[in-house]
Amino acid sequence: MNKFINLILFTSLVFCQNQTTQDVLQQIQNRAQSINKKNNPELEDKYSQAKTLERSGLYEEALLLYKEINRSNPGISKYFLPLKNYLKQTESWDSLMVYTQSFSNARNNDLQSKLEFLDVYILMEAEDKWEPLATALVLDLSIGENSIKNIFQRLVNLGKLDFAYDLLTQYRKKTGKKDFYSIELGSYLGMRMAYEKSVREYLLFLEFHPQQLQTISDRIMVFPDDPKINAALKEVLRESPFKSAQFILADLQFKLKEFDLAFETLIANNANHTMLLDFGKDLSGVKEYMRANKVFTHIINSTKNEQILTKTVFEIAKVFESKLVLPLSELPLSGFYPNNPFFSSPYVPVKDESGYSLQQAMEIYDSLRVTKKNAQAAYRLAEVQFRVLGDLDGAMYLYQEALIYGNSKSLRIDAGLGLVNIHIAKGDLESAEKKCADLIQKAPDVLEYQIKSVQILFYQGEFDQTDAKLHEIVDQLPMDNYSVNDILDVMAVLIGFRHNQEEFVDFAKVQLNIQQNKRTEALKKLETLFDTNEIYIADMCRYQSAWLMFLQGDSELTKIQLRKIENETIFKELAHIFQAEILDFIDKDISNAIDSYLEFLELYPQSIYYDDVRLRLRELAS
Repeated sequence: MNKFINLILFTSLVFCQNQTTQDVLQQIQNRAQSINKKNNPELEDKYSQAKTLERSGLYEEALLLYKEINRSNPGISKYFLPLKNYLKQTESWDSLMVYTQSFSNARNNDLQSKLEFLDVYILMEAEDKWEPLATALVLDLSIGENSIKNIFQRLVNLGKLDFAYDLLTQYRKKTGKKDFYSIELGSYLGMRMAYEKSVREYLLFLEFHPQQLQTISDRIMVFPDDPKINAALKEVLRESPFKSAQFILADLQFKLKEFDLAFETLIANNANHTMLLDFGKDLSGVKEYMRANKVFTHIINSTKNEQILTKTVFEIAKVFESKLVLPLSELPLSGFYPNNPFFSSPYVPVKDESGYSLQQAMEIYDSLRVTKKNAQAAYRLAEVQFRVLGDLDGAMYLYQEALIYGNSKSLRIDAGLGLVNIHIAKGDLESAEKKCADLIQKAPDVLEYQIKSVQILFYQGEFDQTDAKLHEIVDQLPMDNYSVNDILDVMAVLIGFRHNQEEFVDFAKVQLNIQQNKRTEALKKLETLFDTNEIYIADMCRYQSAWLMFLQGDSELTKIQLRKIENETIFKELAHIFQAEILDFIDKDISNAIDSYLEFLELYPQSIYYDDVRLRLRELAS
């Protein structure tokens, strides 16, 4: 056994050079005890029996066995802690003190023993014992930082926050470590709803770790959106002498939609151009396009950094692009498998009647791709050419340029998918298949290419191959992968056609028509499927038909089609929501929209959309 101990000693001294001698010796003792445990199978058997009794609900029997183990083998944390927890729960303080003393004696009153005594004294409310013990331990500079943090964690967890604060102040003053335990305490205070104190600790941490600004800001931004809390946080941040605090204040102002104030805060505190660029992007993300352009204009007028200027001009083009197109759906819950590439149209409706935004976006993108060899600009221009203008050949050339010169893997993937989508839009599935196979050969690990190849099989009406490939892909993916839900939706559709594969071929042609922007043809083909024997398929086709009518701008025909969905399927629920959302967002008939939402809640209390509808009702009520 001595050989083992010597080996442990050597290893600890090599790998723990930055720790104190006491911490190293503690590790040695713990490892030695671990070796002893492994060489005592009888002891391990008893411990296993105790755990089994515990899991079976035989707590008294387990307690007796834990006591027996600790009497015969004191000083081993693994065996002591479950006994300690039982005695804590039953408030058996005298017994806990006896076993803690035995644990300590076996370990020669080491640091772990003192920590266990500290717990017991606090639990027993013995202030005359736990306060001097905690103070002595924390101010003993021979103890390592991790152990000190452990002590503070015990104090705050056991409700001794005020004492911990005072002791922490002493420790910081004595050691000169002004930010010690600040991020941990900030997190604890935040969870305990002491938000002002939490922010102060976070700001103290940032004083010494300014590179963690975004991390700390993100933590503060998840605090409850309550007017009193927000007012208090603003005051703390404004009064702080740290510049980091002012940048967090700007984030808070943005969160509260005080966009102009946020911009003023950033300018007043000399925010760098990268920070301002990110701020402008965030404004664009919430559709504050005019304010975003104001920020971008400020950047252009205040820097000569070529890289920043190029990025800023690019963002201005994206603003123009965003202003010229409508979202695919103006309705939050309705849609036919929204954003699922198998079913959704690649084309977007345009709201830029004058053509100004379109022209500006295209000119900027084209200038950047020519003068700066910017592949991202080439890709964005290809997207406009394809999805807005329907210029398939022009888009294909630009996607190819982005694929060749793209400086990021994600950009090259998107450009490759764009090329395949162009072939699909042309109805040339053979070329789409060949292009996709070529991309897979060059990048076999790209999931998007694999899914796109199955999408082509789907449009070809290859039921069995589509089904098999989808199962193959989904079996290899973790359930939290972003593509899983889309794949499962397609698999659910396939189930409905399993005994009607001829009808599946017709349905697949509908989806291909949609990819080609041939909505009239798609509507005619869908109509032939309304009389199918499968009620799920019939309702699904009627619902998609209604959705295509809506995209063509005919709300009244949409409502008529929705009212024809009468079977008890998920599409009946969606049809009800669809009609309510048309009243709400299109007709602006709020009174009737509310009635329709309330009727939905009454009719479908178990619906997966129940909470979403309730949320919308609360928004309308406010």
